[in-house]
Amino acid sequence: MISALSAASSGMNDALVRVDVAAHNIANVNTAGFLPLQVSSVEMPEGGVASVVTAGVPGLGTALPPGGSGTDLAAETVNLILARVAFVASARAFATAARMQHTLALIR
Repeated sequence: MISALSAASSGMNDALVRVDVAAHNIANVNTAGFLPLQVSSVEMPEGGVASVVTAGVPGLGTALPPGGSGTDLAAETVNLILARVAFVASARAFATAARMQHTLALIR
């Protein structure tokens, strides 16, 4: 069983990976033929999450714009907002778990 601190920490790390990937995709928006990276969060058996980054795959029936990339700036903006919300939630869970551990240590 993973501790609450470790679970919250893995959530924060996952959010940071998502920010890094979104930044990478946005930085390459004008790179011809660029396919954006994608992030999946995988629940670990012992608790917490791990980030899996995969190369972009062109969708069926979709073509890249001439001389452009497959990066969707609106989708990347949403990814950044979601990563921020996830990071804040995980940080609050981490702080709460730390306070609980501190209180438990004082009780002992």
